[in-house]
Parts: sequence; C-alpha cells; structure tokens
Amino acid sequence: MIKTRSIAWVLSLSASVGVMAAPISQQSILMVDKAANKPIAKLSEPLRGKETSAEHLKKLFSSPSFQAALLSRLKHPNLTYTAKSVFTLAGIPMKWGGIGFSGGVANRYPVQPVGNSWPGGASVVLPFGDSDKYLGGAVAAGWANQGTNGLASSGFSRNYGAMTLIFSRWLAANTIVSGGVLSLTSWGSTQHVPKSYTGVITQLFGPKIFGNYHAVSASIGCGTGAMAPIGSSASYNDSAIYPYVNGAFNFTPNLAIAGDYYAETFAVGLSYNTSVRLGIPLPLSFMVYAGNLRHTTLAPSTMYGLRVSTGFDLPMMNRNN
Repeated sequence: MIKTRSIAWVLSLSASVGVMAAPISQQSILMVDKAANKPIAKLSEPLRGKETSAEHLKKLFSSPSFQAALLSRLKHPNLTYTAKSVFTLAGIPMKWGGIGFSGGVANRYPVQPVGNSWPGGASVVLPFGDSDKYLGGAVAAGWANQGTNGLASSGFSRNYGAMTLIFSRWLAANTIVSGGVLSLTSWGSTQHVPKSYTGVITQLFGPKIFGNYHAVSASIGCGTGAMAPIGSSASYNDSAIYPYVNGAFNFTPNLAIAGDYYAETFAVGLSYNTSVRLGIPLPLSFMVYAGNLRHTTLAPSTMYGLRVSTGFDLPMMNRNN
C-alpha cells in the first residue's frame, strides 16, 4: 500500500499524475496567459521624447497585448495569476499560443516516517483552444525523480514520466469548470498508476475587506484513482470517487495563500508572482507549500516543497485573435 501511493506522490511533483498533478501545470498555464496579456513595457515611456500624452495613450491602447490584457480584465475581473490551489485541480482559463514550464522539489514523501529523500520533477505544458469561445485545454508531459535515498528499496525505478490532459470552460464572468485525465499515458514505473479522472468547478469573488479589494477563489471537485487517501491501495483503480475542495485568498494581485482539503488531509501554500527581463519579460510563479498536514497511519509525515513555473508566447502564434 505504501508503494502504491508513493509513486503517485513522486509523479505529482512532475505535474503529470497523482493528487498533486494539476496545480504545478496550472501555475505554468497561468504564466502563459500572464505573458500573453502583459502590456508592452516600452509603451510606458514616451518615444523620441516628442510624444504628447494623447499620442502616448493612443499607442498604448492600440497595442494588441494591452487590448488583450484589458479585455481579459473586463471579461473576468476577479481572475488573478497566482496559484489557485496546492495539490488539487482548480478551474483556470486556457488558450492556444504559448508554452509553460514548471519544476519542483520536496523534502520527502508523506509515506516516509523519517528521513529526507528530496524527490523532484519538471514538466512542460502546452495550452490549446480557448476557454472563453468554446473549450480550452492543455496537455502536460512530466518527469519525476524518486530522490537520493527515497524508496529505491521498493523495487521501483528512480525515474517516472506521464502525460495529463485537462480542459476548461468559462460558464460566467467568475465561474469556470475544469476536468480531465491524470496519467493519461505513462512510462517507467508510472504504469503502476491508473488513469485518474477528475472534475472541478471554481467560483471567483472580489470582496472588500476593511475597504481593500481582495480576489478570492473557491473550488469543489472530485476524482478517482490518485485522489484516494494517501498510501491507500484504492489508488490502483478507478472504482471509487473522492471529493476535494480548494481555495485561495489574494493579499495583493501577486501574493496569495492557497489551501486544499484532499484525500482526508490538508495542504497550504504561499504563492508569489514576479517577472524578470531576459530579452523579453519572463513571468515567474513561486509556491512554497506544506502537504499532508493531517497525518494518517499510512502517511505519517508532512512534506515541504517549492515549485517554480514560467511561460511565454510562441512567436509564430497570434493569441489576440
């Protein structure tokens, strides 16, 4: 039983399968969307030192990226680009034209009572379609490593890989649904992990607290297979459905706290967005988290980890159409 769930947790770090599969991919997808909708920085400065304010504003509003950012804000005023959850799926918009990357590391598996194995993983995510116009989707390919001294004695190989397919659709300005299959196909020892079907509905809010606006999201979903309690042999099959909830609260547009209740336990994480300029503006999403906060007999440890995601437009794609 320990062997079974440990695989799901390893793979979750690669954003491919397991109860933690979707969020790291979701961070990548959000970064792709943020990159696409970021106004051109050069337009914030007058050109040639001769532009009037009116000419400057005209250029700004005629920028396709600025128009896309403005349109997105008008359509979905409470959407932020910080992570919406720690381990479970949340509804997020998807649109073709970009690519996302994620990587992460944790100290151990929850099924390990002592010792740190430092498992880690990485993934690449390709969004497609359009969640506003018809249906958006994303395919993620991920890799995970078991760690330096993790569960090598369990008989499983160190490296795993799998693919995940998820879809999303806006139902209203602040309501979005997502669903898909975790571990749609796999290689290495991921063959021991079944396809896990999951779906979720997410509602966005914009309350004012002490006079200040804060974006809030709340989700309720369910899933099979890898959504089973950690360490349980039920993760071998899709014969039962398990519920989960997640939510996030934004202190600022770029800083949020997110939490999950999943598989009879809890997780909490702090999400922060920033950007660097490497020829082009490159958005970055960081999350530090603690998982399995409610220990069980089969999963006696809390795990701590870090995930980093980024994304950018593909030059040959025009996302503004």
